[in-house]
Amino acid sequence: MFKLLPVSVLALSLFFLAPALSFPLKRNAASGTRAPPVAIDQDFADPAILNVSGTWFAYSTSAGLKNVQVATSENFADWTVTTEDALPTLPGWATGPGNVWAPQVIERGDGKYVMYFSARPVGSSQHCVGAGLSDWPQGPFVPQPEVLACPVDQGGAIDASGFNDGGTHFVLYKVDGNSLGHNAPTPIMLQRLGADAMIPDGPPTAVLEHDAGDGPLIEAPSLGKTAAGVYYLFFSSNLYDTPLYDISYAHATAIAGPYTKAKQPFQVTGDVAGIVAPGGADVSPCLENMVYHAFRNGKDIADGRAMYAVDLSDYQLEGPA
Repeated sequence: MFKLLPVSVLALSLFFLAPALSFPLKRNAASGTRAPPVAIDQDFADPAILNVSGTWFAYSTSAGLKNVQVATSENFADWTVTTEDALPTLPGWATGPGNVWAPQVIERGDGKYVMYFSARPVGSSQHCVGAGLSDWPQGPFVPQPEVLACPVDQGGAIDASGFNDGGTHFVLYKVDGNSLGHNAPTPIMLQRLGADAMIPDGPPTAVLEHDAGDGPLIEAPSLGKTAAGVYYLFFSSNLYDTPLYDISYAHATAIAGPYTKAKQPFQVTGDVAGIVAPGGADVSPCLENMVYHAFRNGKDIADGRAMYAVDLSDYQLEGPA
């Protein structure tokens, strides 16, 4: 998520005064936990994960000459970033190389893999969501010729994340209203897909919007479902390049909601020692694992964002009454 907004002087002031103000150091799921070791100590922003037969794959926003970075792990703790670009060729509607944000991959169910990603359309400053197909989880993914979601008049679409709900495919994404200016809507949209998991089936539905407690936006949706049928929608709020960025979540008993936001976020700066601006989280479908990014140097975004990997069994989440 690289919304081109300036770092807020107020936000930074609040961060450095946080011990005195008790803000944003709120009690939540991560409070009091030990800092996990850095899983990938390089710029690996907006990470997403996929488990295939015991091997973990992680994907991240463009860095260097790669459109989509890929890393692998056999134990979810030790990760190796490969030399491959999972999306070496962009679709004709997109400019590049680079400018690919927050890719995520699902296993479609027929031995194929679908990647969702955001890229910048030719002649536009916004981003739109596209999809690609591969025989292998590491790629290369071949992009589809048409965009999946592209509401440029509303600010574009970013942070796409797929979810297979009992054989029906969905993709969530953020309408990037803040790319047009402050106070614009930034709803999280839920789009049902056809059997190919790449073509929309009907119109999208807004399932979550930011409120006063979220700052100017919400973004980075990632959905999981418990064995009891409770959906947990993780998201980030506030600005990605400030220490106010966080990981929050909401829950519902139906995939389209209504979603109830948790009383406290999952993790904010200060909950875990050394972790500043946690966000861009992705969870495994059954809510067993999570990855997220945070400032690599522990103070600001200058050195990029490193990836952290955590076992969600260590955390207590709010849920329906």
